[in-house]
Amino acid sequence: MRNHDNWYRKMPGSMLLADEKVWLDRVLKKNRARILLQLGGPFDDHLTDSAPVSKTIFVGSDSRPKSANPVIQANADALPIDSDSVDIVLLMHVLESTPNAVGVLQEAHRVLKPNGKIIVFGFNRFGVWNLLRFLTRKHFSPWVGKCFSIGKVKRKLRATDCSVTIQQTICFRPPFENAVRAKRWFFLETWGQFFFPYFGSVFMVVAIKNVAGMTPLIDALWAKKIGIGNQVPEPSMRNF
Repeated sequence: MRNHDNWYRKMPGSMLLADEKVWLDRVLKKNRARILLQLGGPFDDHLTDSAPVSKTIFVGSDSRPKSANPVIQANADALPIDSDSVDIVLLMHVLESTPNAVGVLQEAHRVLKPNGKIIVFGFNRFGVWNLLRFLTRKHFSPWVGKCFSIGKVKRKLRATDCSVTIQQTICFRPPFENAVRAKRWFFLETWGQFFFPYFGSVFMVVAIKNVAGMTPLIDALWAKKIGIGNQVPEPSMRNF
């Protein structure tokens, strides 16, 4: 699992990271946690700097001395971490870059405490960036692997005995390399949520680890409190 800090520092990576952080902050601000495990994404503490979390632990292929938090060198599907020991697992574009997406989700479920949360960010198979990639044959991100639909990720999470509570698509702007142009087209983020939510370039899915012997409850009130009321309806297409 490679680290892509340099890509996040310039356009369009910096634009995407800013969009992702807005939605991640909305989720994390209502979640007090002792340990957050971050796989993928930048290793500079920026992504979770406003989260009420006691400790963030990074998992990657190499260490990053600029991070004040510990970094574990490990594969995402074989974590050297005790079971039921982590409050939140954050997967930043990990599923796209691994040949064992199911194994990654199973490991995330294993290390999570009961009722712990897993937050998944990934490139949407039907998103703007991926559609442009097919039209132009140009890669706009370092993840050149497979993209998933929201429906498929939700099914994989449910297969690991997690209950999906929130789903959201973001980043409706093209992958601009010019920050001024990206700012000028920011209105597409609002339009996209209302008029073409399926085409957001990135999805965010939040799920809770079910407790054995208890009936899982979808925490709709919790989702409403953090301001994510514009949820994307689950597609009905069978091939998702």
